[in-house]
Amino acid sequence: MLAMYPRATPNTSSGIKGKFIFSGLQIVPENFYTARVDHKLGTNDSLFGTYLFDDTNFLQPDRFDNLFLNSHTRRETVVLEESHTFGPSLVNAARVGYSRSHVLNLIPAAAINPAAGLTSLGSTTNQTAPTVQVMDFKGIRGGSDRPRTMSTPLIIISSLTMRSGRMGLIL
Repeated sequence: MLAMYPRATPNTSSGIKGKFIFSGLQIVPENFYTARVDHKLGTNDSLFGTYLFDDTNFLQPDRFDNLFLNSHTRRETVVLEESHTFGPSLVNAARVGYSRSHVLNLIPAAAINPAAGLTSLGSTTNQTAPTVQVMDFKGIRGGSDRPRTMSTPLIIISSLTMRSGRMGLIL
């Protein structure tokens, strides 16, 4: 396990203490698209739709430069709205929205330090070293899996707007 602790950065040592100074490079390619369509259905009706797509996959080193950590996020959103004008002071709008997010954060991808890839350091068979945390100290991330999140809510909203002079009411 000591092979996974970094050595002090040159010229930062004082007696038995030293500082490890490291700033890892994080390259993030972003694939983000958005599209909107508006359509007038008739004199009193209109429709619009919006689509959003966001997909990002990036690699970064952990804080001790032992592992490459992979993160991937993907988000898609669709919104449709139909609005109907009943008169100069009364409008109804109905919206439907769907959003999906899928996130994989900080999944160990590959060993930078050869010791980080050793299964002999694992706490279970065929696993690499576990995460080690020492109180009041930044720990060493091991080879364990990281949290994943996914959400898929469907939202339906209808609103009625009434206006009279300077006053308005939204139901």
